[in-house]
Amino acid sequence: MDVRIARKWDYYLGIPLCWVFSMFHMVKFWKRPLNKRKNIYPRKVLFIELCEMGSIILGYSAIREVKSSYSNAEIYFLTFRENAEAVILSGDINKENIIGIRSENTIVLLFDLWRTINKLRKIGIDTIIDMNLFFRVTTIISYLTKASIRVGFYQTEHKGLYRGDMQTHNVLYDPDKHIKDNFLLLVKALNSDNFDYCNSEQNLSEIKKNTVMSSLEPQDMVEIKKRLSVLAPKLDLSCKIILMNLGQRDAIGTRKWPVENYNNLISMLLADEHTFILMIGKDHPGKEKLFKHAHCLDLIDKTSFRDIIHLCKIADAIVSHDCGLIHIASLTNIFICVLFGPETPKLYAPISDNMKIFYKGLSCSPCVSAFNNKLCSCLDNKCLSMISTEEVYDCLVKPVYKVTSDTNKIDYKL
Repeated sequence: MDVRIARKWDYYLGIPLCWVFSMFHMVKFWKRPLNKRKNIYPRKVLFIELCEMGSIILGYSAIREVKSSYSNAEIYFLTFRENAEAVILSGDINKENIIGIRSENTIVLLFDLWRTINKLRKIGIDTIIDMNLFFRVTTIISYLTKASIRVGFYQTEHKGLYRGDMQTHNVLYDPDKHIKDNFLLLVKALNSDNFDYCNSEQNLSEIKKNTVMSSLEPQDMVEIKKRLSVLAPKLDLSCKIILMNLGQRDAIGTRKWPVENYNNLISMLLADEHTFILMIGKDHPGKEKLFKHAHCLDLIDKTSFRDIIHLCKIADAIVSHDCGLIHIASLTNIFICVLFGPETPKLYAPISDNMKIFYKGLSCSPCVSAFNNKLCSCLDNKCLSMISTEEVYDCLVKPVYKVTSDTNKIDYKL
């Protein structure tokens, strides 16, 4: 489904539905005394993150927190079907407990939502952790499942973020903390009336790599190497291999680095005959726009989620704008060169010990956030076009940068 249509449905239909269900909830419980919150022992916990593949990966620590704190709880996950692979690779949720929703068009989406709500009722979900940032449909889903515990983000004072009053645990979204730590607060809220912010003591980078590497089949790596040998007979795996995300599919169009910049960068890199470029991503920008060279292979729209992970294990570096692809790359040890503009790396930097972040930090940045439903009227993303091919080139040809995975210690502004 087109993201613009989804936003309109969520706004024009979501707001009145949230108000109606909130009024129903208030009338239903207004005579009941307000009891002191008791300790909670979830039996069946459902995480909801529909759209953002990157957020699913950044939510691994929250899933592990539930497993650690409630060892007897059975964990489920609800997402769009195309993102299910990201949940499977976490290694923390049984494949049969991952519920995928189709999103090809409005009719299919509404049908699957209704069917999913009935399925969740039959399963007997008692606890829901809604990881979506102010997406109203997930609040409605949570309420209609009749789960007794419903946790989600809540921000009453910001216009446009109304989600009703149906959650049992409202968590204040903190735009100054990394999104993985915001997700952790959703879990921490289960047994706390007043809780303090705390960073995860887990090394999320290691957690992800260990679980993902153990879930990959060795045969998959053999197959990807065979495919590369057929598609690019001149590819020598001992060469320096660099992945370039030239795909044009992105819900937030202003996050993309121009194709011309990628082409210029590829041209500079291929001056070294021992370098090979693999172009990856979703939605082809057009054959006429792509750089042509014997050491440059077009794999756009030709790779799956697992293919990308295997390519990241083969390659030396990846260059991409801020998107889900960089978080897939963070599941491996590849060097990540990521370009931020409309959004801030303070919130969405990949969790990796081996990366370089480019972020100009203009006065208008970040212009895309949860508080404006990730809408942006900017038609000229200077925040990205100001990142030159020369500085990215220098990052790739000089010794690899090593930085801490603690995003607060990274110098984002160049």
